[in-house]
Amino acid sequence: MKTSKIVEEMRLRSGLSYRNLGKRADLATSTIIRIENDQLNPTLETLQALAVATGNILEINFKPDYSKSIIGLSNSIREDLQNGSVGNIVRKVGEFSYNVINASRNNSLKMLVDEPSSTLSKEWDVFLAALCEWLSNKSNLVVPKWCLLKKNFLDHGWWVSSFEKLKAIEYAKTPIEFKYRGIYIDVDELVNV
Repeated sequence: MKTSKIVEEMRLRSGLSYRNLGKRADLATSTIIRIENDQLNPTLETLQALAVATGNILEINFKPDYSKSIIGLSNSIREDLQNGSVGNIVRKVGEFSYNVINASRNNSLKMLVDEPSSTLSKEWDVFLAALCEWLSNKSNLVVPKWCLLKKNFLDHGWWVSSFEKLKAIEYAKTPIEFKYRGIYIDVDELVNV
């Protein structure tokens, strides 16, 4: 929701006129009108004053956006692992992969180029490096150097799925960028959203 609409909604819910809100927030009436008409972007201090004047608390919340960058995906995976929500990770990977594959070349590169912080799991960190290399190759991009660092390879095999009966299929359908790192996942799971 746009800031202009949030400010208007706060004012209307509080039953305040432009003038009364201006007095309570120590702002000019014209400033409030310009904010609500999307002609002025308020500072955080102004938003805080408007929130207090309308009986609200200003709260800013950042949460990982797994679909827009490898950094956001890494942050989301870390959060999921800490919360025990492992079931959503492969779905998020699929959505991220779809977005990279369907983005412009320049946007795809921006989504992959920066090395993410650790997920706090060696396997998932290596998985992200393999994913980055696979998506780079699939999109005809230069593979970012961070993907090829020695730390981004496992010294043991790791199946993303825990289903024993699927291991043969996963091994056969694992992209080479994952396989040579010791990670096994059916390629279809990387793109199905």
